[in-house]
Amino acid sequence: MIDPGVKFVACRNLAASMFDGETVILNLHDGNYYGLNRVGAEVWGWLREPKTLDQLESLVTAQFNVQSETARADLTKLLSDLQARKLIEVAG
Repeated sequence: MIDPGVKFVACRNLAASMFDGETVILNLHDGNYYGLNRVGAEVWGWLREPKTLDQLESLVTAQFNVQSETARADLTKLLSDLQARKLIEVAG
């Protein structure tokens, strides 16, 4: 479960590029590539600076036509996946 008050930030050991509205991320430590769709790419861009789940939810609902509950559920899954793959970390 993602704590809504914890700030996350993109890890530094990554290379990311945009292609047709999507983002491809290369983890330089394990050599694996990861892809993010348009919304995920926006979130990834916002994670260049530390952000909480609450902040990201506000950004997503303002930018995209989505309900708050849907945004929070999707963001929780995305942040959990990114953290499990060591693409984001708790900002410290």
